[in-house]
Amino acid sequence: MNSPGYGDAAGIQLAGMANLHKNQYGLQVAMFNGATNSHGIQAGLFNVVDRSGYGLQLGLANFGDDIHGVQMGLVNQNKSGLQIGLLNFNENGFLPVFPFFNF
Repeated sequence: MNSPGYGDAAGIQLAGMANLHKNQYGLQVAMFNGATNSHGIQAGLFNVVDRSGYGLQLGLANFGDDIHGVQMGLVNQNKSGLQIGLLNFNENGFLPVFPFFNF
C-alpha cells in the first residue's frame, strides 16, 4: 500500500490494495484509489476524489466532488463532467440521477 493520504504522487502508482495521496498526477491503479485532488487517471474497483479532478475515473464505483472529465463505471457520483454507467448521480446534471449517462 502506498502512503495513506500523505503528500503528492506523480507518475504511475500500482498497488494491490490502495493508492491514497493528497495530490495525484498521472495514473493510479489499485482496488481502491483515493486523492484529495487528481490530475490524470484512476483505474480500480473504487475511485474517490475529495475535491477537484481533471481526467478519467474507470471502475466499479467512482466518486468525485468536482471532476472535470469522464467517469465510467456501474455507479458514478460527481457535480460536473461526463458520466457513463448504470447509475449516474450529478446534482448539477441535466437530471440529478439518470441511467446510462449524465452530464
